[in-house]
Amino acid sequence: MVSYRVESVNSLVNNIITHLDKYPLQTQKKADYELFKRIVLLMDKKQHLTDKGLQEIINIKAVLNKGVSEELLAEFPNTTPVFRPLVELPAVQDIKPHWLAGFTAGDGCFFVYTEKNHKFSSGVRIKLRFNICQHSKDKLLMERIASYFNCGIVTETARGEVNFDVHKFSDIYDIIIPFFNKYAIHGVKVEDFES
Repeated sequence: MVSYRVESVNSLVNNIITHLDKYPLQTQKKADYELFKRIVLLMDKKQHLTDKGLQEIINIKAVLNKGVSEELLAEFPNTTPVFRPLVELPAVQDIKPHWLAGFTAGDGCFFVYTEKNHKFSSGVRIKLRFNICQHSKDKLLMERIASYFNCGIVTETARGEVNFDVHKFSDIYDIIIPFFNKYAIHGVKVEDFES
């Protein structure tokens, strides 16, 4: 596993925020980004060094990721969670194919399964699967991606994930492969796609 981290407030303001404001996220992570951005901008103005500013940061953190721990809440008993921004998802017709290719590079997978099966002349059955997985809060986005491709199914797991899956050979051959041939994936997943 490889991680890329940016922790400098200056770099976050001048590079990360500048980039993500120019190229906005289109999933529910956009709400997390907007909250994170508020914290970074408070820190850039040195507000985290004041009691009021620190409490404001804790109020924002209360709705980010797993919220605040009981220990932190005990230290900041006046914590009032802020309103979590609503994210407007793109309509099916507004999904950009290059964005979808990039999104797949980050969160998609191309699987080839083999299993012994004497019903086939080779003695092996091959199953294909194209998948994009997200947190269940992005179920509507996964449904819109399924509508965009006009194939596949969307399912939720008990672990709080939502999956868009394409298993049907004709859908993979006629829809998924031509799409990614036209709108190329960049990065290591291109090797999985081309296999």
